[in-house]
Amino acid sequence: MRLVDSLYPYPVLSIDDDDYLPERAYFDVKYKLGQATSTHNAVLRMKFDLKNDSFEELLKEGRAAFYVQVECRQTMYRKMTKLALERSEFLLEINPDDMRKRVDITPLFLVTEDLIGYKNPAVNPDLYGADYVFPDLSVGDPLAIAFTKSLDIEDTNNFTKLSSIIKVTENSQADVTSVDLDQDIILIKMPSKQYKFYVESQCYGFGETMLNGVILPALIYVLDTIVNGDTVDDTLQWYQVIESKCEKSGHNLDSVADNKDISTIELAQLILNDPMDKMMNELKGVLANND
Repeated sequence: MRLVDSLYPYPVLSIDDDDYLPERAYFDVKYKLGQATSTHNAVLRMKFDLKNDSFEELLKEGRAAFYVQVECRQTMYRKMTKLALERSEFLLEINPDDMRKRVDITPLFLVTEDLIGYKNPAVNPDLYGADYVFPDLSVGDPLAIAFTKSLDIEDTNNFTKLSSIIKVTENSQADVTSVDLDQDIILIKMPSKQYKFYVESQCYGFGETMLNGVILPALIYVLDTIVNGDTVDDTLQWYQVIESKCEKSGHNLDSVADNKDISTIELAQLILNDPMDKMMNELKGVLANND
């Protein structure tokens, strides 16, 4: 018989109540935010920390899984994402097209198969009695819930940013990186292993380093394509943004094509606001922290 008031008719693991014995059950999530730059959106890294023998067994058997619920009231955006089997980390890209002003993120551990007669020895016997048996649980019922994380999102006009026209994506079929110029957004398509490292690196303070390794050579390729007279659609959004940025830097694509005053590699660095200097400062900071 249940002896305490609760939001649920059975014990749910959370760090804000006593439904479970703390020495035998624990669920929390650690967050690390990689800030947005002129070329990529902010990325939130979440690491799930679950400690309970019974729950861990359910996870291995595929009978329960980690989920992340993302909500934004301003845009009416709401999405529930299931993590891959036994995966304990989740990367969320804060896309300002979907999320503005404030985003609420709730990590959960949910049932993925109906559970009948389930028992968990870590349930607090002082609150639920000895040898407690859960009521029948259905797919989607929560077993554990972490605190909701709220993020304040800067409300900016992305059209003026390179992040609005350059997107790094995953191409699981590719062995090398390629650049697609046929859409409004320039797509940099990376092999799966490289893409995963690219995204994770932004959460560890290597955003500017990745910018130089991925975005800078791609932008040079784009500028070379334009000035070499290859066929590109100048009505596409990416072309108009790059053209505008060139003009703001005191140059134009025609003068680059004529090799009059600046090379494509120099122009790319102007557009990215001296990325080499930013990378050097970033690496200095990382090395200083490791001393």
